Amino acid sequence: MRKAIKATNQVMSELRVVKHPDKTFIGRVARGFDFLGYWLSPAGLGIARKTVVRMVENMRRLYEQGAPDERIEVYFQRWCRWVKGGISARHKHLLFHRSALLGFRFLSQDDFS
Repeated sequence: MRKAIKATNQVMSELRVVKHPDKTFIGRVARGFDFLGYWLSPAGLGIARKTVVRMVENMRRLYEQGAPDERIEVYFQRWCRWVKGGISARHKHLLFHRSALLGFRFLSQDDFS
């Protein structure tokens, strides 16, 4: 592990790039990790918790700002399309529906057709 970290740091130094302290983790992947909004682990690919929390916050913000339901729905549909592009069907039950923003229901497979 130490050799791998040393080699990584050396290459990054040669490329003149710096690791962001809050966004970089070098260690064993057995625990899983966030990458581009997804959660990768030995069990497979899922949606990162931060991604879902951020989506809910954005939808609440739109709602609080008085955005029309159509705008909120478009945001949610685009988010679902993004998620759908990188996640397997077996994890789609993790998504939340925006109905009422205060009480979420789980999406059915019909929501992805």
